[in-house]
Amino acid sequence: MALPAVREPFGLVLSEAMACGTPVLGADADGIPEVIGGGPQGQTVDPDDRSAWIAALKETLAAPPSNEAAARARARAEEMSLAECVTEYEALYGRLLGVAQSGSSGGGGS
Repeated sequence: MALPAVREPFGLVLSEAMACGTPVLGADADGIPEVIGGGPQGQTVDPDDRSAWIAALKETLAAPPSNEAAARARARAEEMSLAECVTEYEALYGRLLGVAQSGSSGGGGS
C-alpha cells in the first residue's frame, strides 16, 4: 500500500493496511514516519523525489512481502489500536491527575 500524501497528520489508511499484514510506503513527511515506524513493515520515501517513489514501488511490487514483514506490520498496527490508545490515555490522565492532586495545597486560595 502506498500513501504519497505530504500533509497527513496521522495516516489512518496506513495503520489499517498494516493491520491486514500489508507493508506500506509513505511520504517522509508529517505524521507518516511515526505511523510506519522502523522495520520491514514499511518505508518512507522523500515526497519530492519521483525516482525514489518509482524505485520503491517497483521493489515492493517485485515480490510478495515476507512473513516477517507481514507479522511486523500487524504488530505495528496493534500498537496503534483503540485498546492501546485507551490504555495510554488512561495512564496519561492518571499521571496528570496525580500531579494535579499532589500539587494542590488544599488551601482555600486567595
